[in-house]
Amino acid sequence: MKKIILILAIIGSAFLSASCAKSAPGLWGIALNLETKECAGFWPGDEFVAYHLPDSWKSYFPKYDPETQKTSLVTEIGECDFKIREEEKCCQQLGYAYVSDNIGKESKTILRDREEFENQLKQSRKKTPYAALIVILLLAIAGIILLAKWVLERKKKDDEARN
Repeated sequence: MKKIILILAIIGSAFLSASCAKSAPGLWGIALNLETKECAGFWPGDEFVAYHLPDSWKSYFPKYDPETQKTSLVTEIGECDFKIREEEKCCQQLGYAYVSDNIGKESKTILRDREEFENQLKQSRKKTPYAALIVILLLAIAGIILLAKWVLERKKKDDEARN
């Protein structure tokens, strides 16, 4: 019985989460050219566009440390404090020449048409209440099953008590 309820809950969660899913943009970071000792900001893109690094460039992305409350970026040549839109400071800390705010902007791939995506998103938002109704329906079915099980067990105990 518990397996049935678990399965219904998983199915309901899948319906709800699929209808509410969103995409997130890539992290901002930096890119280094170890051969030329150049450094640049780099953003790999989002659900609409992907930016690509030129040959000989390698990307690095920051990590936040909750203990120190600092965002640092670690590379094979060193480490720097990192803030979005302040990539040049990070490059200076690493001792490399800053050359661009997004080294990948010259080479991009369009992944999806924004207007078409927004229209699809509007349509999916209209369907979201249906997903919530499906979850509620599945939970109601699980509740009815539990209630029926409880009633049957109660009846069985009463019958045993009479005999």
